[in-house]
Amino acid sequence: FVNDAVWCGFSSTKYFHLKYNGFNLETKEINVHVYLLPSALKVLDHPSEVITSMKGLTDTVCLLFNIECPAPVPEKALKHDYEVLFSVVKEHNEGKVYFEESVQHPALIPLLRPYQQSAVKWMLYKENVLSRIQEDEELKLHCLFVELTALDGTQLYYNKYGGYFAKQKPLEILP
Repeated sequence: FVNDAVWCGFSSTKYFHLKYNGFNLETKEINVHVYLLPSALKVLDHPSEVITSMKGLTDTVCLLFNIECPAPVPEKALKHDYEVLFSVVKEHNEGKVYFEESVQHPALIPLLRPYQQSAVKWMLYKENVLSRIQEDEELKLHCLFVELTALDGTQLYYNKYGGYFAKQKPLEILP
């Protein structure tokens, strides 16, 4: 049930400390406590900051916390495909209403095209985001991270795509 990648994560003394905690004669199972070492925690300047992946850590953490591991990306697929990026962004924003009122000013002689109206509404919405923060609206966890709670109650945030932990809560990036 434990593959080589998981053992690679455990065998790396940089991230985990394993401590024997007994043996169950009936089930023939060894009880081991797994401690996360401070070297596995990263301080982020930005929630989507690129940090070199910690070999073996992703598979091990996914197994221990029952997190769905992301599928590995083939090397040749890492070349940026801007058409795919734009289509995903367009699909994500399609149908969203950022600003309810008309942005066509009566003194403006040319009529704004639909994509121009959408852009203006989006910009007005972005300017209004500061008022959302000032109203103490609770910000959500960044979408790249999963919140995990250790046995001692410590909250940790794991980036399953980057393969590292952060102790400070990475917040969502407001649109």
